[in-house]
Amino acid sequence: MNLQESLLILADLEKDAAELYEKFSRECSKELNPIMVSFSKEEKKHEIIVIDLYKIDDLREKQLNEQTKKAIEKQINYINCNSKTLNLNSQKDFFRYSLQMEKNSIDIYTELFNICEKNAYKHVNFENLIEEERKHMLYIIEKLYKMK
Repeated sequence: MNLQESLLILADLEKDAAELYEKFSRECSKELNPIMVSFSKEEKKHEIIVIDLYKIDDLREKQLNEQTKKAIEKQINYINCNSKTLNLNSQKDFFRYSLQMEKNSIDIYTELFNICEKNAYKHVNFENLIEEERKHMLYIIEKLYKMK
């Protein structure tokens, strides 16, 4: 699989994450609603960024290493195996699920960041994606900590 092909998969994963946050925003408390709506919008922006990266022609030539392929497969498997049984009425279950989803995204974007040339357009975009996913993860960790 080359980098360009993987970006189409990642765009779909970002779309799935946006839909999940949007769905949860309808089920969660009024306090959490604006944050989940915001997360959904950010995931939609991530999808657009990834699609823009997909349009870069030289990405067809860059093959993914095994570690990057495994990181992507891990996310696909995680979502496929767990999203159907996720209880959106349980904040704790949702945050546990989304924490792993965000962590997997960070792993993927870190791998992609490491295989791109420094200071290139795609390198900077992967860095920005990592940072935004980290913010989501930190918020989720804080919420889970308060639920103990």
